[in-house]
Amino acid sequence: MLEKKVKTKKNDENVDEVVYNRTPRYTVKDISEMTGLSKHTIRYYDNENLLPYVSRSDSNIRMFSDYDIAWLKTVNCLRYSGLTILQIKDYIKLCLQGDDTIIERAKIIFQQEKVLEDKMTELNTQLDVIRKKKEYYEKLIKEKGIDRWNPFNEIKNEGGCLTASEHKK
Repeated sequence: MLEKKVKTKKNDENVDEVVYNRTPRYTVKDISEMTGLSKHTIRYYDNENLLPYVSRSDSNIRMFSDYDIAWLKTVNCLRYSGLTILQIKDYIKLCLQGDDTIIERAKIIFQQEKVLEDKMTELNTQLDVIRKKKEYYEKLIKEKGIDRWNPFNEIKNEGGCLTASEHKK
């Protein structure tokens, strides 16, 4: 399983940086079990060169290190946050170019944060609608009423809807 040999050290700028063990020792199957990602997704990310440091065994089996797992988690997060594979490739190219690209990479992350915040706002709005609809149905079930939101049940009688007893007449 994933070993907790993560060290934190201080660099000259007094910024904490995490150093992961780079010893390759996990297979695709291991990584899949550890992360919950499918083996197909892990292989796909590697085939798309989104995991730049994955090693291969003598028999050409992908071997991952703790460091590779950190990359994989970042790539997966970026993907599920809405970045395309091409955008992730661009981000990784910037990473591989070194610290001269920190500002460009930060812009990507800041922009994606805004995208996710907007999505969360929209999802919360939709969740409010669903909760109101749920509340409506719970009341409807409890009171054994007629669903007035259902156009099928919307039988007009001189400008108004019929009650349940009127509907059965």
